[in-house]
Amino acid sequence: LGVAHEVSPRTDLFDKTALSQPVEFVDCTLENGAAALCARAILRYKPANQTTPPQDGNQIHISLSPDETVNITTLIPVSPVMAATPTPLKQGDTLGVRLDGIPIYFHLPKARLTAPRPAVNTCRDQADAVCSLPQDPGAQLGFAFDGFPIYGSLDSDYKIPTDLDGCNGHIGKTKGFDAPIYHYHASTDTSNLPPCLVGVQARDNFSSTALGTIGN
Repeated sequence: LGVAHEVSPRTDLFDKTALSQPVEFVDCTLENGAAALCARAILRYKPANQTTPPQDGNQIHISLSPDETVNITTLIPVSPVMAATPTPLKQGDTLGVRLDGIPIYFHLPKARLTAPRPAVNTCRDQADAVCSLPQDPGAQLGFAFDGFPIYGSLDSDYKIPTDLDGCNGHIGKTKGFDAPIYHYHASTDTSNLPPCLVGVQARDNFSSTALGTIGN
């Protein structure tokens, strides 16, 4: 507990079209008050190669003209630190960022009026929908806000991990990192997100230049 893990987010994995500028390494403060180094990624309002997901007939959609000047700033610890106890995630919490620049919001199963859907996948075209494109269930999907990477439902050997903890993570070999590291897995259930984070997040790790959002 409280031990830093040398993960060092592979900033080269982020889709360059999703970034307003190259990822920078900046000083930051963790929620436990410790000084740290974070990767700061400033995301566009929408990745250049993302198309609008199909609409659900049972949901109300409001069409607005997009403000292309809006961006989102995220901070991800370079050397993740294990927290004394995991942080449970609740409806609407920001869990992390996908490699294609889309924020990952935690939502509970059956939170929608429609049938529940996978919350994360490797499909670039749909942020929160069943993906119709070929996917790699062993690939990295993104980074959680505690700095640990999130992978698909399979390990690097394309087997289902059997030693996951309560946050859907474990220490093991992964694609992209030389030594075994702690990492999360998306499950095969719905919602398939980790239900908690084991690491300490950076303060003010998610901010937007938008003046306001619907419902706030």
